[in-house]
Amino acid sequence: MSSDPGSVEGQDTVALACSTARSLRVYRDWIIDEVTSGSMSMADLLEEADSDERLGTVKVVVLAQVVPGVGKVRSRRAMARLGIAEDARWGELEHSRLVSLWKLISEVPS
Repeated sequence: MSSDPGSVEGQDTVALACSTARSLRVYRDWIIDEVTSGSMSMADLLEEADSDERLGTVKVVVLAQVVPGVGKVRSRRAMARLGIAEDARWGELEHSRLVSLWKLISEVPS
């Protein structure tokens, strides 16, 4: 039996969900800023994923396209070449596929 959204219990549940979502957005924005600035490398991201499960919720394409010098087109082409869906999240991919993607987007374009 579900609780009435107007009840105190329902309001607590909604407040908790909103707080959790806000926290995830703040974390995602922080990760993106770190990658964009070059402060966080692939090795750092892999280490972060081992210690913080929130990284698993971030879309791979978002992180790939903000790597300095990569951009939207190159990141999507690399993901397509490796068969990685554009809606794939970090936590859904194996370590080896993430490393392959980072190696591919790190190559100097010919």
